Amino acid sequence: MKHIFGRWPFYLMLIVIGFFCLIGIDLSESFGAPEVDVHQATQEMSDATDDVDPMLLLGDDIDLTAGDAVSVEGWKRVWRKIVYITKKIWYTPIYEVGESDISIQHMVVALLAAVIGFWLSKRASMMVYHRLRKMKRVSATTALQAQKLLFYLLAIFVTLFALQLMGIPITLFTVLGGAVAIGVSFGAQNVIGNFISGIIVMTERPIRLGDTIVLEGGMEGLVEDIGQRSTRVRRIDGVDVIVPNSKFVDQSVTNWTLSDDVIRSCVCVGVAYGSDVELVKSLLMKVVEAHQQILDTHKPIVVFDDFGDNALMFEVYFWAKLKRPMQRLILQSDIRFSIDREFKEAEIVIAYPQRDVHLNGIGTVDVRMVNNGATN
Repeated sequence: MKHIFGRWPFYLMLIVIGFFCLIGIDLSESFGAPEVDVHQATQEMSDATDDVDPMLLLGDDIDLTAGDAVSVEGWKRVWRKIVYITKKIWYTPIYEVGESDISIQHMVVALLAAVIGFWLSKRASMMVYHRLRKMKRVSATTALQAQKLLFYLLAIFVTLFALQLMGIPITLFTVLGGAVAIGVSFGAQNVIGNFISGIIVMTERPIRLGDTIVLEGGMEGLVEDIGQRSTRVRRIDGVDVIVPNSKFVDQSVTNWTLSDDVIRSCVCVGVAYGSDVELVKSLLMKVVEAHQQILDTHKPIVVFDDFGDNALMFEVYFWAKLKRPMQRLILQSDIRFSIDREFKEAEIVIAYPQRDVHLNGIGTVDVRMVNNGATN
C-alpha cells in the first residue's frame, strides 16, 4: 500500500487532524453531543474518586438504559456519552508551567504541529537545494550548505511555535539553559566538538562534495556527503566510511581536488643495468603522450631516480583530470601495460631482484651434482 500511494495519505491525515485541532472544530456536534464547560469538566474530574462511577458525573440528560443498545436513538446516546467523557479527558490539565495549564489537547496539537512543521521544513529545504543545483554558478557544496542552514532555521522556528502551542513560555528556557549547557558540555563534548567542526568545514570549505581526499592513516576516498556532525567518505573499494568532522579540523587532510580536478600521478619502473637510458626515457615519454587522458597542457616528466640494488630506477610523472580515486588506479594500470609492451618490442629488460652470493671460507668446498638420483 505504501508503494502505491506513498507517504502523502499519512501526512495529509496529520494535516487534517492538526487543522481541526487548531481551529477548534468539533466533529461530534453533528451527533448532538452536549457542550462541555472546560473548567466545570476539569473540576468534576478532579473531584471524582476511584470508587465513584464516572457515569454519575455526566448528568441525567444522557443516562444510558438497557433499551439504548437496540435503537438508533440509543446508539446516539451512547456516542454522546463517549464524546462527553473524551472531552473531559481531552481538556483535563496534566501539569502546570508557570501560569499555564498543559492539557492533552495542548500536547497533541503541539506534537502534530511539530511533525508537520519538520516535514515541511525538510521538503522546503530540499526544494531549495534542487533549485540551486540546477544553477551552473552554484556548486554542490554551496547548495548543500544553503539546504542545511535553511532546514535548521525552519526547525528552530517550528520548535518555538510548538512550544507556544503547548503554552510553555520561552523565557522558561533562559533559566534552564545554563544548567543544560553545563551538563551537555561535560556529557557530550565530542558531539558538540563535531557539530562545531561541521560548521567550520561548511564555512571554510577545506573539503567539498566530490573531492578526493587522503586522511591520516592512508585512507583515500571520495567525499559523498558533508553532514553537521560527520562526513561520509566512499573508499576505493566502495565502502562508505563515516568520519567525524573534527578529523578534518584537528588532523592533516590531503585534498587532491581542492583547487581543481587536475591530478598528478606517477609510475615507477626499473630496468636492468646496461640498458640504454636515453631509449628508456624516450619510450616512457612516448607511452604517456599517446594516452588520451594525459593532459597536453602539462608536459610529462621522466626522472632517472636512482641506481638501485637490482635496477636503474625511472619515474614518469603525468597530469590528468580525475574525479574518483579508482580512475587514477585505472590510468596507472594502462600506463604500465603500455610500458611493458614497448619495452618488450625494444628488448629492454624490466629488472627483478637478483643476489650474488660470495662464499669465503677456509679449505675446499665440496660440490656435488645430483642427476636422476645418482651422485657424481
